[in-house]
Amino acid sequence: MKNKMIGLIILALIVFTACDLFDPSAADSAIFAADRDNALDHDFWERKTTFPGDKRAEAVLFERDGLVYYGLGHHEDTDNPLLDMWTYNPESESWTEIEISGHETRDDDSCTTYEHDGKVYVVEGWNHDTVWEYDVDAGTLTLTTLDFSNIPASGLDCAWTDSCILFGTSDSYDYVYYSWYFDTADPVVTRQMSDSDYSGYRNPAFFTIGDKIYSGGGKYPVDSSEDPDDDGVDTNAVREFSEFDPADGSWVSIPSLPESAGVVEKGFSIDGTGYVLGDENKLYSWTPGDTEWTELASFPEGYFMDYGNSSFVLCDGDAYFLRQWTGFGDGFLPGSSSGYLFKYTP
Repeated sequence: MKNKMIGLIILALIVFTACDLFDPSAADSAIFAADRDNALDHDFWERKTTFPGDKRAEAVLFERDGLVYYGLGHHEDTDNPLLDMWTYNPESESWTEIEISGHETRDDDSCTTYEHDGKVYVVEGWNHDTVWEYDVDAGTLTLTTLDFSNIPASGLDCAWTDSCILFGTSDSYDYVYYSWYFDTADPVVTRQMSDSDYSGYRNPAFFTIGDKIYSGGGKYPVDSSEDPDDDGVDTNAVREFSEFDPADGSWVSIPSLPESAGVVEKGFSIDGTGYVLGDENKLYSWTPGDTEWTELASFPEGYFMDYGNSSFVLCDGDAYFLRQWTGFGDGFLPGSSSGYLFKYTP
């Protein structure tokens, strides 16, 4: 019995390792789709070329001039900050490392990023007090005087328009969600803080349509009083979703997510339509004016769907989902699915 158990463990490790080594080439046209039918040329997922660099978490992911940029963050094994940057070319399905100059040694990991006036800003650290400006055209990474340390809680995400940045964060103990609105003309000054009329509690999804920001979903404990230290009590999925208007700082409810969505934590938008992905591997879309969310092609089966440190980026009308290292969430081999890249065609 003991030998049999050892054999099963070894077999499992071999399977996980083989999955990690698999890397489809440009010639591999296998499409993983839940409901692609005959000649349909939309609403499907494809596995793309795996990121070849160091496995990492909390990395920067954005698009510029038809290329996907990915880099920085901290190393999977050593937890040390990384200083490299890579581009992914959707046409050749290839990754290329590029130079970054002018930066000092980074002391912390990337927390979140936003874009403004042609630059990418990297907010770092649990205190959010270190912000780097990445000039893509010049290839330089420089330390700024920006400081978001007046956001008190850990765990940061954001969405933005031309006029504002909306940061969202949740206290890791009581799941209280806060949203912080910064004017891009003077982002050090807090223009508005809203915690009473926002519908989510922890890890909500974000997307932007026009000059409005949409956020919702996430999760909250079944009974927060039973779990003050957040040590594993069951959670409920938040269904509500809201529209934020930077012009007057108001929140307006939009249709709630369907129960089948599960816990929704990641979102993106394409051509005026918002999309969210839940932990049940289901993708949903919503367009302003719709009375309900529409279920689309599910995320491919057979790939562990843990997006705690994973991100979406838009490029040439498609969404790319890059799975980052998520530590213990990967099972036998932490990081075994790190760097996996998927493309969603709406």
